[in-house]
Amino acid sequence: GKLFPATDISLAELLQQQRQTDRLIQAFWQPLCLAIMNTPIQEASATIFIQVLSDAFLKQRRDADLLFPHHDLGALFPEPAMQYIEQQGGHVHLGMRVSALSIENGEIRGVHIDNTFVPAQQLLLATSVRATLALIQEQKALAPLHAKLAQFHFQPVTTIYLQYPPEVHLTQPMQGLIDGCAQWIFDRRHCGQPGMISVVISARGPHMDEPKDHLGKRVAAELARLFPHWPAARAQFVIREKRATFSSSVNINRLRPENRTSVKGLWLAGDYTNNGYPATLEGAVRSGVQCAALIDDETR
Repeated sequence: GKLFPATDISLAELLQQQRQTDRLIQAFWQPLCLAIMNTPIQEASATIFIQVLSDAFLKQRRDADLLFPHHDLGALFPEPAMQYIEQQGGHVHLGMRVSALSIENGEIRGVHIDNTFVPAQQLLLATSVRATLALIQEQKALAPLHAKLAQFHFQPVTTIYLQYPPEVHLTQPMQGLIDGCAQWIFDRRHCGQPGMISVVISARGPHMDEPKDHLGKRVAAELARLFPHWPAARAQFVIREKRATFSSSVNINRLRPENRTSVKGLWLAGDYTNNGYPATLEGAVRSGVQCAALIDDETR
């Protein structure tokens, strides 16, 4: 409705149109944008941002629940999914890389795994944009899809792990920060790692050019100012994921493909497909469920 702009614009532009103050943008909207979309507010799609807010806050109360896992995501999603597939008579093969697709007369025929050909009438590529591009680049029938995916840009996520004595903790599982380099801090006590504090910095920024040791010390100094009663961190470890998510920029939805491809029997699933959400687990799950329903209808 009225929430959505007629044409996609940046979230920064939308907020200026809505007369949001500079301080409110800096202290509220910008951190929220980075948390949801991992894209700078000057580039972020207002359409996607509003879609997420609408689904979270304008429907059912439970849609806004904030969940904190006590186990790693592998134990929450992939491992139960593998067990379910095997219980239904399917097979899961790990450590095997698909090297090529086999397409004939506009239909999928199977995949090549190293020197082995595996025939298939229905094939679902639940791969990243980069992996999908590599698999379809030699397929003329998929040239339009390749041209669109090649226009995607990506954003990093940086995580700084700081090990404190076990008694160090936050008053809640996570906390947002403003006016510094650190954006979000998480108390990993809830994951069975007392004293481990992880600090997340979303999207591009000057921090990407800092030496890891320097960045870790700078973030530790920020926390020392915010929590002066904490002792010094005993150790630090920095991880930079340079292509963590696709950039949810203005008009990105024009490039996002549907689950069904132009090749009969070949399907796509992943957060980058046209599911209305940014690069999130929710978007990936939505895409997978949507694609499974389409395949089910197709094969009945």
